[in-house]
Amino acid sequence: MGTVPRGRLYWSFWETVSSTIQLVFARRLRSGPMVGHLEALMASHFDVNDLVATSRARVSLQLLLNHLGARPGDQILLSPITIRPMLDVVVGLGLVPLYCDLCEDNMIFGEEALKLAVLHKPKFSLLTPLFGISANTGPLLKILKTAGCTSIIDVSQTADTYFRGLGVWDGADYGIASLSALKTVDSFGGGLLFSPQGHPLEKLRTKVDALPMPPKKVVLLAALRNCLYALYATPLVCGLAVTFFATVNVFSPGWLMRQSGGRRLGVRSGLPVALVSQYSDFQASLAIKAFRRRPKLVLRRKLLARELRSVVSGLNTSEIFVPETDDVSGSDFWQVLVYVSKPQEFQKFLWKYGIDSGSTSLSFLPGASPDGGEKVALPVARKIHAGSLFLPMHPLFRQSAVSSLFDALADLEATEGEGKVSP
Repeated sequence: MGTVPRGRLYWSFWETVSSTIQLVFARRLRSGPMVGHLEALMASHFDVNDLVATSRARVSLQLLLNHLGARPGDQILLSPITIRPMLDVVVGLGLVPLYCDLCEDNMIFGEEALKLAVLHKPKFSLLTPLFGISANTGPLLKILKTAGCTSIIDVSQTADTYFRGLGVWDGADYGIASLSALKTVDSFGGGLLFSPQGHPLEKLRTKVDALPMPPKKVVLLAALRNCLYALYATPLVCGLAVTFFATVNVFSPGWLMRQSGGRRLGVRSGLPVALVSQYSDFQASLAIKAFRRRPKLVLRRKLLARELRSVVSGLNTSEIFVPETDDVSGSDFWQVLVYVSKPQEFQKFLWKYGIDSGSTSLSFLPGASPDGGEKVALPVARKIHAGSLFLPMHPLFRQSAVSSLFDALADLEATEGEGKVSP
């Protein structure tokens, strides 16, 4: 029976249930000293002078773009594979996406592609380092600065990631991060807004303070969703589910690929009003607790990455991809991205080991020129979109689960499969 769930969980099932029960019996959510404590804690982590907590990372982006004077028709540089809720903000504000192809070395932008993209004079750029890759963002941010393009970096998946001692956010004009489900610091919703370049945030803080408190039901729904994630991550439930998938094949890999990573631009034209709110003391207390246990989880992720690197180093069919970096500030391990020629068949292959892999919840954009006309060439993004699955690799793994994943990769060497593995 399988025991390896898809996903990255940092609260156990019982921890999640306990927090949800506290929320049920809590009175109205309010803002207070815990929010200020968290902001100071995270400002120290990102080594910035000021930081503002919001209800969601997408809310941080919307407030920031409004603060920067974004107007309908302004161009914003985006990756063709990005976090879907951010597109809600872009579409809602009437901005025009300008797509720049990915680079396999950093999973953000290729330098040459970026140099061509900035010739169209985008006003803003949203960099999204994905999969916990320890990317060298310095050259990209330098290109954007030279072009006069305001750089915003979303470090939701890379808040603990450094390249040669520098955070991947260093050098950006502004940074945002998520404190919602499946992140290292998970507080049932939440976002951060900061400026590595020291731009003042007083006006933004005033706007956040003027927002209403989040409706209790919004946070409660996020907590209940986390309970389902955590329940599914238990060995018994995951084992039953994977056995069901493999036997009945109701949730086939093809269905997953179409409904998740394969979907196109199904975005909202703006954010739900209930999400645009302040950050509560209840959520801040959860975030502080999660942040304090973070070093142990980051260490566990790095150990898993090291084990995986050792296992696949001798395989011809699988190769772990680690961008150039030093051992001390190695990648904040997020998940394993596997490129395969036949992703559906590969997912069925993993089911034999009880491993529930899946496609990404990120959105692939078809790509268009700045005037909305002909499609632009996005060869790397299309390659990743066409043949990729995500293997689970979270720090609550027991050794038996790690062994199952390694056994599957070793068996892949003896089959006709082919792959390229990337953290």
